[in-house]
Amino acid sequence: MKKVKVLTTAIALFFAASSFAINDEVTTINSNVNTAFKKDFAAASEVVWQKKEDVYFATFQLNNIHSEAAFNEAGDLIALSKTVATNQLPLAISVSLSNTYQGYTIAKNATEIMYENQTHYYLNISNGKTVVKLKCTVNGEIVVESKMKV
Repeated sequence: MKKVKVLTTAIALFFAASSFAINDEVTTINSNVNTAFKKDFAAASEVVWQKKEDVYFATFQLNNIHSEAAFNEAGDLIALSKTVATNQLPLAISVSLSNTYQGYTIAKNATEIMYENQTHYYLNISNGKTVVKLKCTVNGEIVVESKMKV
């Protein structure tokens, strides 16, 4: 149970902090991880590796899209993240946002995270006074992650 909690925390922190520099860059990648990455993301470019605990993180470009992947020591893909334009969000999310947050401006991009066979979208909205970070499911459920006054 402790290992699952550490792994979940590591993944969440990595994806949340991906826009900031992390100085734990890895120069040697486990061969299982390297083989799995090359198989799944053969066309990736600008690959940067990092390791936290027993998890390897790759940040890369794939089809001109900023993406990130997390692998365990065995080379299993455990999480995947990419930047998506908010106009490409699932229809259920777009409908929920327009019904629930009238008067708010939606950021141009969101982060799509796939973890444990579930996909969530994280995005920011603002009404000029408050910036709200939302976590959305593909079926349109919205959870407020945080609020910050501007």
